[in-house]
Formats: sequence, C-alpha cells, structure tokens
Amino acid sequence: MGKNKREDEEIAAGNAAAAAVGTDSIFCQFTSPEGESLGPQLEIPLGLTTKQLNGVLNELLNNDRTEPYAFYVNDEEVVGTLGKVVEEQMLSSELVVSILYKPQAAFRVSAVTRCSGTLPGHTEAILCVAFSPDCQRLLTGSGDSTLRVWDVQTETPLHTLKGHKNWVLCCAYSPDGKYCVSGGMDKDAFVWDPATGQQVGRPLKGHTKWITSLVWEPIHLSSAGESSKVATASKDASIRIWDAPTGRSVAILTGHTASVTSVRW
Repeated sequence: MGKNKREDEEIAAGNAAAAAVGTDSIFCQFTSPEGESLGPQLEIPLGLTTKQLNGVLNELLNNDRTEPYAFYVNDEEVVGTLGKVVEEQMLSSELVVSILYKPQAAFRVSAVTRCSGTLPGHTEAILCVAFSPDCQRLLTGSGDSTLRVWDVQTETPLHTLKGHKNWVLCCAYSPDGKYCVSGGMDKDAFVWDPATGQQVGRPLKGHTKWITSLVWEPIHLSSAGESSKVATASKDASIRIWDAPTGRSVAILTGHTASVTSVRW
C-alpha cells in the first residue's frame, strides 16, 4: 500500500470517527513525560493524523528540526488519527483531552565503516551501553525495561536482566568486572552479577526522580581493594553514593538546584 493511500485512509477514518463522536474537533492539552503541560489548550481536529500531531508539537517546542514523537491518550498510543482514539474511548467532546507525548529514537549517525554484526533482542530502543573491563562482554540497557549481557566474540546474548519498571537510562561495569549497575526512569538503581545475570542485594532506592548518570569508584581509590561503591546522579538535583553489594546509602550530595545530568569519580 502506498504511503499517500495509507494517509488518505487514516484521514478518512478520522473523519468517520468525528462523525461518530458528533463533533469535528476537541480541546486537547499536550503533556510531557514529566507531567508538565506544554503551551495552551488547543482545539484540534479529530481527523488529524499522528504525522500532523507531530508537526503541531514540534512547532510548540520550537524545534529547529522535526523530531519524531509518539502520542498517548489514557495510556493508549494514538495510531492513525486522534479521532480514532477518542471514538474508541468514548471521550466526551466537552472534556479537555490530555495527550502525552514521548520522544522517539532518531538515528542520524552515518556509519564510518561497514557493520560487522548486529545484536537483536531488545523490543525497544537501546538507551545505554557499557563494555566490561576486558571488552569480552557488552551490557545494553533499553526502553523495554531490561538489560542484556552479550558475548562480544559470538555476538550472542548471555543473560537478560529484569527488575526495572521503566526505561533503563544508564549502566556501567565495575572496574574489576565483578558487578554492573543500572539506573532508570523508575528512580531506582540495580546491582547485577554479570556472570550469572542475577540481581545483587536490594535495589538502590532513594532518588525521587529518574537516574540520569552513574559511575563506579575507581578501584585504586577503594580501601577494600575491590569495586564496591557507586555514585548515582538524578533529575532530583542530588547525587547519592552507595555501597553496591548491600544497597546501603553511604552519602547524599546536595547543592544543585536542577537536574544533575552527569557524574564522574
């Protein structure tokens, strides 16, 4: 099916939905993943496609280039037209519909050489990667809420690490390769044994917003002679230092007034 024909069918479906609802438009409010309202309430035609919604949102965000977004109404993704979702959910035209928008991965990096292999397995975008100290293992974190440990030589998955309840945003191997740690949108960090794929200790809980960055204590600075402490930075403007194996909070570093986006040791 051609692209133009498909778009015409989506528009026709939106018009049919508008007729079923009894109105041609509805008042909507764009909402960010953080729950913040974007711009004023807008009266949007029910026949608007996701492509057209994307154009409206990019104008509101004043993006220099068009960025791709996914849209959700009451946790249901808008596919085709807005009117289709409104009709399916039997939403009243007298209410303001909240449209949650989420950025989608946009890959614009051109390859500088040939691809030597691919590692399929994650069901959503890969958001972070980390090599083991000996470069024999690769850790990947994804929007599907899981991490995977890969054998670099055979390009096969060894373990799938499950525990996060939202996107995995950052991950790192400990300097001695004994542990790996991950942090995500669920505000928690998890410590893992990459050799077995099992969680070590309890989750590192304490941040009130998502974890943006993390780093292990350098092994030459560790009094124990092994990697045991990890620092996590968060959108909540704090940095926390943990004893990774036990999950115990060692220190809380405050002072920032906005999100801490990067941390180094």
